[in-house]
Amino acid sequence: MNSVIKPEAPNFSMVHGRARRSDMLKFDSPVASRLLEAPTKLGAKVYACENSMARNKLSRNDMAPDVICVKAGIEHIITRQREGWVNNRP
Repeated sequence: MNSVIKPEAPNFSMVHGRARRSDMLKFDSPVASRLLEAPTKLGAKVYACENSMARNKLSRNDMAPDVICVKAGIEHIITRQREGWVNNRP
């Protein structure tokens, strides 16, 4: 990840849509801390889509403290692209 994310450049990760494993970002998930550790050390932010969370019966209160929740993940991505951000999809 160090070779992809440069500390001086703002970065974010979005969990939405088919990412049905948004429960991995829950505060009580055994893997949440590991999933959030690398991006936050590099200054990246991790976002979760509330629409996807609702489909999985999750709320903001279920998420780990470092997860930023947005109403619609795809809307957030489109807004960032219009601001000049680049969307790298896995």
